[in-house]
Amino acid sequence: MRNKTTYEFQLLGQEVDEGRNVYHIAFTPKDKDDLAWTGEAFIDATEFQPVRVFTRMARRLPFLVRTTWFDLPGFGFNVVYQRQEDGVWFPYIFGTEFRMHAGPVFFFNRDISISVKN
Repeated sequence: MRNKTTYEFQLLGQEVDEGRNVYHIAFTPKDKDDLAWTGEAFIDATEFQPVRVFTRMARRLPFLVRTTWFDLPGFGFNVVYQRQEDGVWFPYIFGTEFRMHAGPVFFFNRDISISVKN
């Protein structure tokens, strides 16, 4: 599990999202060679809970992996959280859309989309 010291955070501003005041924060791994996530999060200003998170891979897969096995350009996800009546924030919408290229031997290229609404 990653801890807060593994990432750099930047406050991009304060906005309104779905009628709630949120902090707009960007995050990126400190180690530029790390195969981790980078993205943006919108954090509820009152309850300090995530409202919306967008991610993508911080860097491309290593060249040897991309050219011999597979590549996932654009791989990331989007999660929207919604506050429930009991005060718990729960994922409401999850989505991702990316391409998959499987090496020169497999001849496999696909666009993959997933959208789940709770």
